[in-house]
Amino acid sequence: MFDYRRILTCYDDTAEMKAALHHATSLGKSLRAELHVLVVIDTAAMVSSTLGLPSDGAYMSIEHTARETLKRGLDLAQERGVSAHGHVAVGNIVDNVRHYAEALRADFVVVGHRRRSGFARLWHGPAPHQTLIGRCGESAVITVTV
Repeated sequence: MFDYRRILTCYDDTAEMKAALHHATSLGKSLRAELHVLVVIDTAAMVSSTLGLPSDGAYMSIEHTARETLKRGLDLAQERGVSAHGHVAVGNIVDNVRHYAEALRADFVVVGHRRRSGFARLWHGPAPHQTLIGRCGESAVITVTV
């Protein structure tokens, strides 16, 4: 019998990540595993949304929004009967998920995904979950498609 102890999931208030959180809480309850919720402040998106490096005030606002998003994710997990640990990271999403999966020794990484059209796949390149599969080492990546 396998002994699964830790599950990591990303959260950003999108339908995809809500579905992933829902799946992660169900899995956590059935396995009696620790659930960790990660919110990543994507630096590429931050730079493009602020037209360069953000001012201290803009960064504080972005960080505040990330912490509110994390609280909503933790509240959703709590509503489903699962106590979760929360984390906020800054940088590339894939790199941070890989880092936290390794640091926590997560058995599962649960991510949400929405199917892209043919043009979107060409324009944006591989979806983050496809990149995670090769980078998360010993963690099994579970993709929840919306």
